[in-house]
Amino acid sequence: GIELLPFALVSLPAGVWLDRTRKFPIVVASEIIFALLLASVAFAAWTNSLTMQWLYIVGFALGCLHVVGGSAHQILLTQIVPREKLVEAHSKNSLAQSFAEVGGPALAGLLIQWLTAPIALLLDACAFMFSVLLLRGIKVNEPKPVAQSGSWIPAMKEGLRFVWETPALRWSATVVGLWQVCHLMYHTVLILFATRTLGFSAGTLGVLYTFFGVGSLLA
Repeated sequence: GIELLPFALVSLPAGVWLDRTRKFPIVVASEIIFALLLASVAFAAWTNSLTMQWLYIVGFALGCLHVVGGSAHQILLTQIVPREKLVEAHSKNSLAQSFAEVGGPALAGLLIQWLTAPIALLLDACAFMFSVLLLRGIKVNEPKPVAQSGSWIPAMKEGLRFVWETPALRWSATVVGLWQVCHLMYHTVLILFATRTLGFSAGTLGVLYTFFGVGSLLA
């Protein structure tokens, strides 16, 4: 839940900021910081200094990175991909995500079971750094945004007004918000029920989530 709090608190100012800066450096920086935060949790666990307070801080920071870096990635995609190929690019992104949902949970569960959670987190951090290397190999000729002055508050109000006055966006935001609430409640109860009542191991739980990914891929 703490990771989703930034979506309510940071989304509007993040959108205004992204309108006024280049997106590619934000995407790269977000990946690097994500890796460092995951590595910090692994290191704290190894040294027996991991606390719930630090997990809350890291969770909130990761949520902020999802808001800022994720938004920058979506905007950047529209800038580097021609309009006639944009639907294809989004489809390939969704397909890649679905493949990750198929293999990722099972692999994560097995790594946690075999190598312990800190090692799994460290490998995850290494994957983000590998992503940074791949991103640095992309040639992006991103134009510098037009300089904008003035307060951010009017810009945020304009964005809210635009979403509210556009029926498709208004209903999309409403449905996605309700879905997130139900989705998170379901997964929270599912993990507790599977591990505490059914006695599932991390590997078994990972396989269970793999079948969720298979359903997404087929859809």
